[in-house]
Amino acid sequence: MGMFDTLKINTDKLPISEEERKHFNSNEIDWQTKDLDSLLAVYEITDDGKLFLIKAGWTQEKEIEEKKVYFHGILNFYGDVGKDWYEFYAKFTDGQLIEITGHKEDR
Repeated sequence: MGMFDTLKINTDKLPISEEERKHFNSNEIDWQTKDLDSLLAVYEITDDGKLFLIKAGWTQEKEIEEKKVYFHGILNFYGDVGKDWYEFYAKFTDGQLIEITGHKEDR
C-alpha cells in the first residue's frame, strides 16, 4: 500500500456526466494521489486551476498556511465514490491546471 496524499477538488472540474455528478459530494470525497510527496499531506486544486498545499503531512506537528505548489506534469488521483472507482489525470503546465481526463473504472 504505502503512504499517499489527499487531494480536494470541486467536482464541477471533473470530466463526469451530470448523472454521475448527482452522486458526488465535493466535501466528502478525499481523492488519493501518490504523485506528490506521499506524506499524508492535503492538497487542493482550486477553481482557477492552481494547486495548493493546505495541510502538511505527518512530518509536521502544526497547521501551515496555504502554499502554492508549482507542479508541472501529470497528477494522477483516484478514489471510491459509493461502490464505483474513479481515476483521473490532471495535467499541469508551470503550476496551472490545463485539463483533467479520466473516468469511472470497470471493476
